[in-house]
Amino acid sequence: MKAGEPAQGESSPARSPQTSRSAKWHQRRLEVVDTSATVFARRGYHGTGLIELCEANQLSKGALYYYIGSKVQLLEAINDRLLDEMMLGADRVERAGGTPADQLPMLGNEFMNVMIRFPDHSIVMIHDYPALTGEYAKRFTRRRRDYERRVEAIIEAGIKSGDFRDVDVYHAAQAWIGTQTHMWRVAESSRSAHGYASTVDDIFVRGISR
Repeated sequence: MKAGEPAQGESSPARSPQTSRSAKWHQRRLEVVDTSATVFARRGYHGTGLIELCEANQLSKGALYYYIGSKVQLLEAINDRLLDEMMLGADRVERAGGTPADQLPMLGNEFMNVMIRFPDHSIVMIHDYPALTGEYAKRFTRRRRDYERRVEAIIEAGIKSGDFRDVDVYHAAQAWIGTQTHMWRVAESSRSAHGYASTVDDIFVRGISR
């Protein structure tokens, strides 16, 4: 089971009917998710209607529902697309190994790569995740915490190894994620975003190192 996916016996409100779909269906659905992320990023979730989504995706209302189920499921799918990539980046850092002081900048680079590759999805998640309610909101919170724990794990490992000072792990991770996100938002290009990320990680690591 991948991190953040439902445990056995627990169904996802957006994913459970998809297991029997064809590869062609999944590819078209991914296209719908990506195109719709651009629409949401420009108009906002609440400012976007089905007409705009249908026009952008060149689908009838019935065909759109065939791929996304509902508007809130579409929002969840956009968030999942981003979080899936974030978790894959964290997996790569874990496999690469190294000291916590090495891994935190590596994770920062992975984080920034995802934000740069998926700018519209990033905007949607930052601004529109409060539109998720009920089980959708709970699942999003669980998935976001999965990623936060990956950041926390590196910081905690650094504390245990003696590389990092004994800081509050949760708040340090939140500060790291928040700063990375802010640097992406103020950057004028992917090059400057990576430059900001490198500087932030250098300052952050030095700040919590012994």
